[in-house]
Amino acid sequence: MILGIMENKAPSNLTSDPLILLTGCINPDGMSYTKLQNKETRKSHYLEAINFYLMKTTSKVLFVENSGTDISNEFENGAYKERLEILTFYGNNYDKHLGKGYGEMLILKYAFENSAFISQCDTVCKITGRYKVLNIKQILQHFEGSKCDVMVDLLHQMRYSDSRIFCAKNFFFTNYLFQIEKEINDIKGYYFEHSLKDAVLHAIIDDRSYLPFKYKPRIVGTSGTDNMNYNHSFWNWIRMYKKQKDNFKYFTSSPDNYLKRLGIMMKSYRLYLIGSFSCSRLPDLTAAINMFQLPFLHMALM
Repeated sequence: MILGIMENKAPSNLTSDPLILLTGCINPDGMSYTKLQNKETRKSHYLEAINFYLMKTTSKVLFVENSGTDISNEFENGAYKERLEILTFYGNNYDKHLGKGYGEMLILKYAFENSAFISQCDTVCKITGRYKVLNIKQILQHFEGSKCDVMVDLLHQMRYSDSRIFCAKNFFFTNYLFQIEKEINDIKGYYFEHSLKDAVLHAIIDDRSYLPFKYKPRIVGTSGTDNMNYNHSFWNWIRMYKKQKDNFKYFTSSPDNYLKRLGIMMKSYRLYLIGSFSCSRLPDLTAAINMFQLPFLHMALM
């Protein structure tokens, strides 16, 4: 049993396979908090990642780029071109102090407004476009089998999310995530990762089903923020995988006692704050977790 489980069956004309949506910005043009600025390096990362997902999965792949740099000619004669859609637009001309996370949100909105692939699917797996998730097939299979509405890792007692990869039904994007677009502002310390976390919490309050990843994503890539490579070695991943599996077990065990109480807790905490909390964002829930005596969440949401 999953918290607030609701089976949202896709209409018969939609494919049940999750669409892989890769977000991209080949020319960040001085974007704040982005150390990796080299256009050719970034382009090569995107090309490698697109080819990786086309070869390693059977899903359709959508790449959306926001600096007006079209790379579709790189795939004109490719064997997988029927499974690939590439969109590019000029979406980087906003106040750069808002940060790359704001641009990420605009990319996702552009994808939902303009992609033919999205109109043909029911679920989306969003991945930062320069990263290769080596165990992507395992992750997609688990998401499909779980029947949950959104799957993402919430970190630090629900204060943050890992937005490098998350899977969700289409309505999660339009009804929850896109509603928090205006809140993102890197200078003020509210990043895309915060907006994704808050969207998930709002969805849980509305009795939508949520799960963390059971399998730790094994990510190969270079962080655009600090230009550092992720450690994707097997031994490093297996150590994190064991912790991830334990966390998943904590989160999904005794659902009648724990997960149901989580939903009740969040609804009650929202009522507790009515009148004093006008912002669309949710507050730090650590106090609420303590208030409702759910110490297991401190273990399951580290």
